Amino acid sequence: MSPTDLAAWGLCFAIAAFCIGALPGLPRNENWARSLVAGLIVATAARYLLWRYTRTIPDLDAGIGTFAWAWFCLLAETAAFVELVTFMLVLSRTSNRTPEADRHQARLQAMLVDALPAVDVFIPTYNEGPEVVERSILGALSMDYPKLTVWVLDDGGRDWLREFCDRHGARYLRRTERNHAKAGNMNHALGHATGDLVAIFDADFVPRRNFLWRTVGFFDDPTIGIVQTPQHFFNRDPVQNNLSLQRCWPDEQRLFFDVMAAGRDAWNAAFCCGAGSVVRREALDAIGGFPTASITEDLLTTLAMLRKGWITRYLNERLAQGLAAETLEAFFVQRQRWCRGALQAIYLPEGPLGRGLSWFQRIMFFPFSWIIQYPVRILFLAVPAVYLWTGVTPLVPERAGETAAFLLPAMIMAFAGMRWLAPDTYMPFLSTVASVFSSFRLLPTVIAGLVRPFGVGFKVTPKGSLTAGGQVDLLTLSLLGLMGGVTAGGLAINLIPEWRILSADEFFPYASGWAMLNLSIVLVASLLCFEAKRHRNEERFPAQDAASLLADDIRRPCRILDLSLAGARVAVEGGLPDEITLDLPEVGRLQCRIVRRGSDFICVNFSGPGDDELAGLVRSIYGAGRSNAVDHLEPTEVVRSLLVRLAS
Repeated sequence: MSPTDLAAWGLCFAIAAFCIGALPGLPRNENWARSLVAGLIVATAARYLLWRYTRTIPDLDAGIGTFAWAWFCLLAETAAFVELVTFMLVLSRTSNRTPEADRHQARLQAMLVDALPAVDVFIPTYNEGPEVVERSILGALSMDYPKLTVWVLDDGGRDWLREFCDRHGARYLRRTERNHAKAGNMNHALGHATGDLVAIFDADFVPRRNFLWRTVGFFDDPTIGIVQTPQHFFNRDPVQNNLSLQRCWPDEQRLFFDVMAAGRDAWNAAFCCGAGSVVRREALDAIGGFPTASITEDLLTTLAMLRKGWITRYLNERLAQGLAAETLEAFFVQRQRWCRGALQAIYLPEGPLGRGLSWFQRIMFFPFSWIIQYPVRILFLAVPAVYLWTGVTPLVPERAGETAAFLLPAMIMAFAGMRWLAPDTYMPFLSTVASVFSSFRLLPTVIAGLVRPFGVGFKVTPKGSLTAGGQVDLLTLSLLGLMGGVTAGGLAINLIPEWRILSADEFFPYASGWAMLNLSIVLVASLLCFEAKRHRNEERFPAQDAASLLADDIRRPCRILDLSLAGARVAVEGGLPDEITLDLPEVGRLQCRIVRRGSDFICVNFSGPGDDELAGLVRSIYGAGRSNAVDHLEPTEVVRSLLVRLAS
């Protein structure tokens, strides 16, 4: 082994020792520590990329096809490195605005009501059913801020919704011309609202009662145009549901809202995400209302305000909950809209490349991830298959033996560093599976969005469409099956001496290992194509609430173990009739029917709660901030659940 090889392997062992010995003890919320880890990830990746450029590209003598393929793969790796650098830049910092929110809340609550900023709460809605939108309206009305007006902006023209708003005290607006989708709907409402601030909740989002107390105070700073809060979800998304990870894997958006958004805030580069935001009315008027040039009006609102000197602040607290995409169809409708909207922005003068932004702001708001990650994912799946069938390699085969010495330090640092930077939202294998699954459906959107960004209208994410299970995403499954079949076939044919089409070279062991890893990714991603059944119409929330029940004219103490808008699990002893009355604090009396009995508990369904009881349940569940989310990633349980799912 040469001195150069010894140095390369020495670095590999040093990185591994750092990740095992020093990394776990670093203070994760200190920006110097985050910058150190992010910098090491970038440095080891840059070292690998430098090796690729200087030692692994074949000459033209190897053939034009081999030469072109090697450069194509290298340019893809370079693009991935650019995305990595911008990603690590975001993750190299974090922010915690909770102490500021505490001070603001105390100050606001000491003020006279007349001195508080007036807030208009907008709930834009189009085609959501009563089971979705009524919950959101009641939650908004239950906020305990004393100076607010709730506006329901109905682009669906539904009379039952008007009647519901009239009964509960919400203002109802309906427009005759429905131009510019959600942005147009909210701009129409601006002509009726007169508050100092505008809070926005999608029709499936429910705020906590203290939402406005926690957010309004930030606007005492005249440079703040928007305050954004994270979007949390009370149901399981398709990744969690279809892979049977409901209890151990967080929802797919946690990496962005729990980690990336706080990092962007530390750089003053947070942006509005729509639901769960509060916007300064003066700033909205200054930019001419919500921008309508893109189907993602929230991003353009942030950029338009940046150009006027107003920034977006991010408060990373669970202050509202909504519905995650419930089906694969809804998942892709939502992601395709986000992707196309981000790509539209780069063609607009109001977008990240338009005038009025600094170069740093342009970099922070340019959609590198949307453009790069999906084609690169598919290419990396294809590389070993191309080699196994044609013998064409992405590098000089004679240099393949050096690959581990340069690639392993980068991989170890990236995987361990990401687990440290985002411990409850990232696992290398499963995060890759989710990205690969999305790539086949979103790559066409990326291409179409770059070639013809406009001409596709705003599509509302379907909500309230619980699946009975059994549906299959045949398109994605077919593409994954094709990729898996080609890879497995190439691997098999070269492992059988009589059929082998490749001569032995140094790249073959790497390609074989790479192919087997890809096959495992494709296998698990294929499971995502099968919609799993959702067993409840309403999600239940853990509870430990003292209550009482009335049965046969006898009142008994009991304890609520979990609670939903439709029913509860109740700890109680002794025999009970099928029909009982449950008396819940802050809710009132609910007529119930027992649907399941255990040794020391019963499960009940509520028998048509009235308006007052429904409002009380919304206050008790969503307004109080109960959570049924997976807050901590459990790697061992994730592996166990995946193995069970594979075996089922």
